[in-house]
Amino acid sequence: MYTGLLTLEQVADGRLKALRNAEELLADARCLYRKRRWARSYFLSQIAVEEAGKYFYLFSACVMVVSGRIRWPRFWKSVRSHSDKTTLFLMMEEMFIPSAAGPKQIDDLQSDARFLERGKMWSLYADYEQNEFFAPSELIERALTKQARVWPTIGYVWHVDSNNPKTGPARFDALRPKTLRPWKQCFAKR
Repeated sequence: MYTGLLTLEQVADGRLKALRNAEELLADARCLYRKRRWARSYFLSQIAVEEAGKYFYLFSACVMVVSGRIRWPRFWKSVRSHSDKTTLFLMMEEMFIPSAAGPKQIDDLQSDARFLERGKMWSLYADYEQNEFFAPSELIERALTKQARVWPTIGYVWHVDSNNPKTGPARFDALRPKTLRPWKQCFAKR
């Protein structure tokens, strides 16, 4: 696994590829959603969240490379950390789609990221909790999958990047997410 230095061009190219991959994952998630495969649709939506978080991280890393203030070991740790990418995505979502309850503290965002990670694992693997096994399809329901948090923010990011000749114009018919409350209620059962 590479952990060395990158040029500005490499970081910028990685940013666009992470965004493109998030779009592809989201398209796959929507196909699964239409086929009523809720658990797998949620899983791919959450992976798209992580790729969108990587996009935001690489976007800010471009500035750090130009300023000469990037710390490569920290860069590689964050760009490969599921929780760091999800937390960053949630932070950016708070900026783009403000909550009526006001901005969240970083501890709350990290807690939300842990919930989303837990849901991601439950959407892929059969598991044992509270004296019983469950299959992903028994836990992840349509209503939860429909609220997948990535859809509106990725659409916003594509709008921001739509003038880039590498990515071209793109748009999403985004579903606006509700809150994490239904997710927490479902996962609290387990």
